[in-house]
Amino acid sequence: STAMVKGLAASDEGKITAAATGSIINAGSTANTAAVNGDAELLKNYTVLEQLGTLTVTAKEATITVKSASKNYGENDPEFEGTVKGLINESDLGTVVYTRTNASVNAVGNYEGVLTAEYTENGNYKVTVTPADFEIKALDMSVTAEGYEGIYDGLSHGITVNAPEGAEVIFEKGNEFTDAGNYTVNYKVTKEGHKTVEGSAEVSIEARSITLTAKSAELDWTGEKLNV
Repeated sequence: STAMVKGLAASDEGKITAAATGSIINAGSTANTAAVNGDAELLKNYTVLEQLGTLTVTAKEATITVKSASKNYGENDPEFEGTVKGLINESDLGTVVYTRTNASVNAVGNYEGVLTAEYTENGNYKVTVTPADFEIKALDMSVTAEGYEGIYDGLSHGITVNAPEGAEVIFEKGNEFTDAGNYTVNYKVTKEGHKTVEGSAEVSIEARSITLTAKSAELDWTGEKLNV
């Protein structure tokens, strides 16, 4: 490109010119070079002071946006995904791989910002990665409960909770009742990786009927108190 020449005598204007050149492909800076053109004898009258400047290429903005994902407890991780924008060539960041930074964690929960992207560094890009959340969802748990209904027998009774193997059943106020009466039993069932199940069932113990029997007797009157 044409370079500006300053300080020439008025009579020499246009007789001396200069051209500046610079070349760069990747992001960064490089110094320009210049060539002064004019009659050699005329140029002897001048001392050339170069102020060539630099040619700068700034890194291009690129973004990687990771997509949120989830799985059910006990399952393998799904294949994570995302979108890449701003590249000149699709391969400029190599193969973008989406990963989970807490891959060893498999407990139920929502984990913020743990999905990220790995890529090949390229100085021509300023890359911004937007991470995403990963959720491990609790499984449903099948639980049933059966109440108790019977007549007082002096023994303790309670409800029956049918839960999967490995589950823990917790009774709010116990589950053993002996005396006649109606009782509501509240329970909670927990198991790792499963949704907690709460419910209630009834215990009904009916009072037992008893019969009092006395023998009859017939005696002759004697004027005395009689006992049976």
